Amino acid sequence: MVKERIVRAGRVIILIMIIAITQSCKDENTSSQSEALLKLFSLKTSNDWVITIPETNAKCKISEVDTDSLHVVKGVYIDGDERGEVIVDYLKITTLNQSSKDKQYFMAPFKVSNQGSGIFNYVGMFVLDYEGKTIRQIDSYFLGDRIIIDSLKYNGDDTLQVQLKAHSEQQSFSETPVESKELEVSVNKNGFKATK
Repeated sequence: MVKERIVRAGRVIILIMIIAITQSCKDENTSSQSEALLKLFSLKTSNDWVITIPETNAKCKISEVDTDSLHVVKGVYIDGDERGEVIVDYLKITTLNQSSKDKQYFMAPFKVSNQGSGIFNYVGMFVLDYEGKTIRQIDSYFLGDRIIIDSLKYNGDDTLQVQLKAHSEQQSFSETPVESKELEVSVNKNGFKATK
């Protein structure tokens, strides 16, 4: 009788341990899931969206969905003594029509800020590989410092129009930019090229 109770108690302990280990593995898999790729592209993967900071070798993992702004994903990078942040406005993601069944080419505006006073705005070219569940950066194009990007308009062929607000010559950079401008950029799935 006592022996049977000990065997049952041992089985219960083993069962509890198995449940605890299984739950721990589930939690681990959930925590390694890329929150940004799940929200933006419905991709369940532990791969991250990594943006290379232009003119540096620094890389920034886009890992946080900003719930306060409702349309921003972001990440933090460290490059030597420099620490900065990259913010992507995902409502302005624009798809190229040069995509295939398993690869989607898209453009996304992003801004880079560091300990300096500038907030540098770019548009990046990326390819989303559905089979490999990865995003690779192809190119980036500098749009301006402390500007406001109003819209990206792709003509479906080879031109991207960027409507933005920049600082006028009379404005200080601490003020909100008010001068409307339009940039035209040549684009294909290999990247960007300035138009004259």
